[in-house]
Amino acid sequence: MLSRVRRVAAYGAMGMALAPALPGPARAQVVDTSSIRLAWGPLNILLMPDTLNGVGLWTAWSASGERRGLTDGDFVGHYDPTAVRRWLDQAELLLLPDRSSPLDPPRFQTSTLEDLTGGRLYAARLNDGKRWSNEVYISISSDPEDAKPLQFAVERKHAARLLEALRVIANRSGLRDHVPPGGTTFFYANPADSASCPERITQRSLPYPPHLLERRIEGDVWFSMVVDSTGVVLEDSLRVLLSDHAWLTHEAARFLARERFRPATRAGAPVSVLVYQRITYRIRP
Repeated sequence: MLSRVRRVAAYGAMGMALAPALPGPARAQVVDTSSIRLAWGPLNILLMPDTLNGVGLWTAWSASGERRGLTDGDFVGHYDPTAVRRWLDQAELLLLPDRSSPLDPPRFQTSTLEDLTGGRLYAARLNDGKRWSNEVYISISSDPEDAKPLQFAVERKHAARLLEALRVIANRSGLRDHVPPGGTTFFYANPADSASCPERITQRSLPYPPHLLERRIEGDVWFSMVVDSTGVVLEDSLRVLLSDHAWLTHEAARFLARERFRPATRAGAPVSVLVYQRITYRIRP
């Protein structure tokens, strides 16, 4: 199902008589209020507290980003909260005043923060010998060999918001084995390793509900769920993390609940895994 985070998408075609410029999605609302959403133009970042799996960070391009040709933006990583707090103490040096000294290096870069499956995150700031740049550059990759890391630059004040949100989420998070009710252990599916992820075997396409298409409602719904060792979505595990519209949430959740998967395996045996899935609804001109 996942290679990083694989999307399930529905598309609806609109007549050419309508205005060719597509509207942006409605402002996304965090359904899980313990999470923090950062919306930087075409990029969405969702920070998820987890007392079991560590700090969760999920990035994805929005509809406007995709229309600008941006791809490979989906990334999910989990980080040890203690390591996050240590990294933040260093990363906050990026926010110091912008005047530079001739003795300053041309680049200040944090150490690399590694997630639990080998992904890497770091931040940097540049100077031209007179002044430090106002932008902070951020790079996120799914594994050490990732040839296409997600890289973007944000103003210093927005970078401060990211660091602040990371600290809040780190303070809410923990790290330990997860044993849900019933005593069945499940594992975190590594989005960078398709072998650790369930594979969707249902051949149904995702319909675009006519009443949403008529109203030109589009957007994303972000889920987490457990796919058990038989390839079924575990009852009551479907969790809506972020949604652009309540109607999209209803349709997407109903679709996912009926999906069937080839289960992930561990040491050759099928296992239950925690999966992240983004479902997108886009209107074609």
